[in-house]
Amino acid sequence: MSTGGGSNTGTGGRSPQITLEVLSPVLNFTEGGTQTIVATIVGHPDTATILIDLTFTGSAVLGRDYTVSAESIIILPGQTSGSITIRSIDDRLIELRESIIVDVELVTGGNELNDFQQATVFIVDNDAPAFMMTSTSTQTTTTSSTTVSNAPVNGSSSVLKSQLATTSNQEDDQDSTPAVVQTEDPEIDERSIDKTFGLLSDDDLWI
Repeated sequence: MSTGGGSNTGTGGRSPQITLEVLSPVLNFTEGGTQTIVATIVGHPDTATILIDLTFTGSAVLGRDYTVSAESIIILPGQTSGSITIRSIDDRLIELRESIIVDVELVTGGNELNDFQQATVFIVDNDAPAFMMTSTSTQTTTTSSTTVSNAPVNGSSSVLKSQLATTSNQEDDQDSTPAVVQTEDPEIDERSIDKTFGLLSDDDLWI
């Protein structure tokens, strides 16, 4: 906030007033990108050199997350502005958005407009999270049962198939054949009838 003893001829007898702002309207920039911070004289240009010393704070760390072209801005006589460049460091770390706060520490040859000027920009990470590829294999286990017969070893495969087919057909025939109940008429022995009637007398017979 301190001011220096710059020339007052170009500003009507007053010390030049300095503003600080971000050149781009977009405050976010990705890793590997740049932002420009501009200090501008309000009013007419001065005939003396103006030096603006800056401080850098925020969640981003100077030298680790970003670099600057200079830590002060120089406005030469007859000029209306000066600037520095902030370049973010493109690392391979996955990080949240980080802030860079630029403050005016000292103005030599002028003053901060309204005694406070500040510019803030944000570094946006460009490293996408790594995807872990996992494969899941499903195995289907089939359990089979084998019926062993006492068939001869030679040609046992064909004999076994034939026996299994015959057995299956027989079981199918037995299952599909409906049960039949046969009824037989009682046999009548005629000799017994004749013998029985022969033992009867005429009195035993009536109509």
